[in-house]
Amino acid sequence: MTDTAWRAQHVIFEQAAAALLRCPAPVVAAVEGFAFGGGCELGLLADFIVASESAVFAFPEVTRGIFPGIGGTQLLPRVVGGPLAKELIFTGRRVEAAEAKAIGLVNHVVSRGQARARALEIAATIAENGPVAVRQAKKAIAYGTETDLDTAMVLAIEAYNATVVTEDRREVHGALGTPPMTTMPLTLTDEQRSLKAGVAEIAKRYPGEYWRELDRERAYPEAFVAELTRAGYLAALIPPEYGGAGLGIYEAGLILETINACGANAGACHAQMYIMGTLLRHGSEAQKRAYLPKIAGGELRLQAFGVTEPNSGSDTTKLQTTAVRTGDRYVVNGQKIFISRVLQSDLMLLLARTTPVDRVKRKTDGLSVFLVDIRGIKGLEVRPLRMMMNHSTNALFFDNMEVPAEGLLGEEGRGFAYILDGMNAERILVASDSLGDGRWFVEKAVAYSNQRVVFGRPIGANQGVQFPIAKAHMAVGAAELMRNRAAALFDQGQACGPEANMAKYLAAEAAWEAANACMDCHGGYGYAEEYDVERKFREARLYKTAPISQNLVLAYVGEHVLGLPRSY
Repeated sequence: MTDTAWRAQHVIFEQAAAALLRCPAPVVAAVEGFAFGGGCELGLLADFIVASESAVFAFPEVTRGIFPGIGGTQLLPRVVGGPLAKELIFTGRRVEAAEAKAIGLVNHVVSRGQARARALEIAATIAENGPVAVRQAKKAIAYGTETDLDTAMVLAIEAYNATVVTEDRREVHGALGTPPMTTMPLTLTDEQRSLKAGVAEIAKRYPGEYWRELDRERAYPEAFVAELTRAGYLAALIPPEYGGAGLGIYEAGLILETINACGANAGACHAQMYIMGTLLRHGSEAQKRAYLPKIAGGELRLQAFGVTEPNSGSDTTKLQTTAVRTGDRYVVNGQKIFISRVLQSDLMLLLARTTPVDRVKRKTDGLSVFLVDIRGIKGLEVRPLRMMMNHSTNALFFDNMEVPAEGLLGEEGRGFAYILDGMNAERILVASDSLGDGRWFVEKAVAYSNQRVVFGRPIGANQGVQFPIAKAHMAVGAAELMRNRAAALFDQGQACGPEANMAKYLAAEAAWEAANACMDCHGGYGYAEEYDVERKFREARLYKTAPISQNLVLAYVGEHVLGLPRSY
């Protein structure tokens, strides 16, 4: 066979392997006779194998001076273990059906000529089950074999949660009984109304001129944040034993929503709420007692979250900042980008690689989280970035910055799972920011459309003005329902990955729709600083990009909720 013909044949195998690897549904392989080289690799790409008693498996490539070409060196160790895989690949030894079953290479051995029939029988049994549940189970099992247990458990729970919103689950529970219901708030309690009223009272003491002046200078709202802290609102999620209010994520969301609905900017407040959660869930008791009471009381501020890097963006596993253990401390080198509120914080949560990527089994391994006291720390350079909105954003450069070993949160190397664990809270709180923006835009647009008279009548009497505002109002209301559902699940300790991501997406879209409707109805005045529309317009646009882009949310829903193939 010529080199060209050989390559052409191999391309066919590569395409078949790629199709099997990305297939979201279970694949059952039937093997009659020989499965050598590429044939064996294709079998291993199936979810399991039914072999006839005449089947023989082998990787003979090395005996011919070549190499298993479509993943045999990666697939076989996952099935039979590393040492045995090395023996079979290094020697090219043949494995007959009985031994293949004994070593776990195949699931079933049947009589000669019966492999296909048995495989179809198994496939028919699987097909009787809920398709979404089966696909999610396949995905969760794959995650479990490819990542650390902490991360795998988080992903498995989210995969489970994706199945409980489908007809598959409803049909099964129709026979087995009624599943537990999630209690979602439909009206506010007296305590929650009082909470919102208290926040609004403070926010209204800081009118548009206060925020416009800060916006011109890109300055931090020190007075506003200090008053909210003194009133205890920024310690809403901290348990009472550490000096906080011990409220739920729903109440925390109401605080942020109210701030933005009053025309203020909650961007200076929300980070402390969700960053603190990582310390609360994964910090030691000594760390929690050392920091949480001071954060709750305002003695310390934790609003900086150092994750994003110039060359990794949303692909967190590719970050390049390193933290090398040297005696009783870690030495940090690297850089971060788009990190907010560093100059206004005393503490920063930092994600860094503690084990080189070429020395870890899985790409999610080897990342660690540190709680860093950045007051006067050496080796940290902060370069403010002037952005289109006032968000106190910076680039960070680490040059042999030393962090005491006791600053490590949780276990070394488990940082990716810890960060992943906090994302649902972040999504819910950012959704609340956007809901507040959306409400402000709608109220502003309604007031102006009733007051502004052109051609002898209010402009709000024109459908071209009225309908976009009405659509925006409905979008905000629908997004609020998803935020409320996500918050209810979170506060009840249930998995809420799909709901939290969808809440963030829908709220950001609703706020942006409301922003455009408000800008359009104001016409030229919308661009005038004194109306505050252009400022809030810039602020609202941020959440279509951060902390996660809308496209990544769509990719998450497509893969983890709908069971579609991974799209990135």
